[in-house]
Amino acid sequence: MQNLLIIEDEKDIADIYTIWFDKTYQITACYDGLEGLNQIVTQKNLNNILLDLNIPYRNGMDVMEQINSLLLCPDNIKIIVCSGFIPKEFQEKFQTKKNVHFLNKPVLIGDIEKALAA
Repeated sequence: MQNLLIIEDEKDIADIYTIWFDKTYQITACYDGLEGLNQIVTQKNLNNILLDLNIPYRNGMDVMEQINSLLLCPDNIKIIVCSGFIPKEFQEKFQTKKNVHFLNKPVLIGDIEKALAA
């Protein structure tokens, strides 16, 4: 079974994602960017990351910059950035990466499923 790391500060939303995907993925949920980076560094066999941008301690853009600069995630790990507002320059920087997908909140389960399957 593949795993899914959810980095989302709103516990209710993280819980909804967990309910949606707990039958098909092994779920780990983090509620801030620092905790999320720690999981990315320590979790073995990481397959997928669902990342909000507006999170405490290290925002999602900082998390993506760390992932990119430290080469923490190889291209086979899917990163789905799911946020209410995604700055255009941030999206342009990462849109050429085939493993990174951008979704605007509110998001439908089918949109996340498509991004995970891509």
